Amino acid sequence: MQKWNYRPNVVMYNTIIDNLCKDGNIDDALSLLSEMRGWDIMPNVVTYNSLVDGLCKSGRGKDATRILSDMTEQNIFPDVITFSTVVDALCMEGRTEEAEVILEIMIRRGERPNVITYNALMDGYCLQGQMNKAKEVFNSLVDRGLEPDILSYNILINGFYNKMNVDEAMDLFREMPCKGLKPDIGTYNTLLKGLLHAGRCDAVDHIFHEMKCSDQNPDILTYLILLDGFFKNQKIGKAVKVFHSMLDQGIVPNKFIYSIIINGMCKAGKIEDARKVFSVFLAKVLKPDVKVYTTMISGLCKAALVDEAEELLLQMEGDGCPPDDMTYNIMVRAFLKRGDMHKVKILLLETINRNFKPDASTMSMIVDVLRAEGEDSDFFKMIQSLVPREDGKAVSQTFKGII
Repeated sequence: MQKWNYRPNVVMYNTIIDNLCKDGNIDDALSLLSEMRGWDIMPNVVTYNSLVDGLCKSGRGKDATRILSDMTEQNIFPDVITFSTVVDALCMEGRTEEAEVILEIMIRRGERPNVITYNALMDGYCLQGQMNKAKEVFNSLVDRGLEPDILSYNILINGFYNKMNVDEAMDLFREMPCKGLKPDIGTYNTLLKGLLHAGRCDAVDHIFHEMKCSDQNPDILTYLILLDGFFKNQKIGKAVKVFHSMLDQGIVPNKFIYSIIINGMCKAGKIEDARKVFSVFLAKVLKPDVKVYTTMISGLCKAALVDEAEELLLQMEGDGCPPDDMTYNIMVRAFLKRGDMHKVKILLLETINRNFKPDASTMSMIVDVLRAEGEDSDFFKMIQSLVPREDGKAVSQTFKGII
């Protein structure tokens, strides 16, 4: 168009800018904003809304507020979408006080905040654990004649559960039908997660039954929450029952589900069950990631099946899934417990070559070996290689005091 001297209009620019922002090409979108002015085409509120949204989603909150100032300098006044986007971005960055200021400016300019604006502010306070503030925002929403939506309740319910205020969360849940709102799957998932976190497994059974009776079919996230929660509460039987219920519903487990089951079985000492689930995982042609492999290796080590764990470590490499520092720490500790110093040295050398470091538990066990073998041991030299150069002297002095 430009080549043939056709003059683009603001709608055309807005379309391209909006798509660039959605694709994350923010700098290109900002360049087009400058180009518009070069053509004497004035951007409008739609232009700026796209830019503000794109900057906020890219974590560039400060640039978004700068764009907001630029708007007013151009006598283009932000609308409720602009303000709500900025409020949401500031809250996600933990800058709720600044978000409150934006809300006040918005009201002073005669722009009426909507439920989306208040939800963003509530979510910000919930993320910071300031539930009194979040409840104040909820009440001010009602005072301004706005009706809270399902998301408003979900945000508060989740916030109260995170603060372990289960009764307050349940009161909000029971209030929803009185306000003409039907809890959605997000509400139920939040409830289940919160109740399990609080260890109220009996209440979970009731809510799960209520969920199914209200035609809210559990999704894979529901089952993931239930499995993770029941295993953490050591309710192995309930977890197994949930898994079978999931299969009966025709929901195909993903790698996260298998990972939770393997981890839960290993921690419960049911290594044979964990081994079977891991085999099924592989048979389903699902590729385990480093977390799944490390979980299984950890379980085998706890069951004193260190040789089998070592075989799995080698299998990881063959499957194109390199072990991480956690995997090596687990294996080093396992061979230290068994007293196989030859294998420990091999693994420590591999740790050095991969630029990994021992964690606190591994270091503690190595210190015990240093006590026995002395400062001139190979272990001491390895440890010096595993810490930053500037920390070498401090580490040396520490070990001298121990040995």
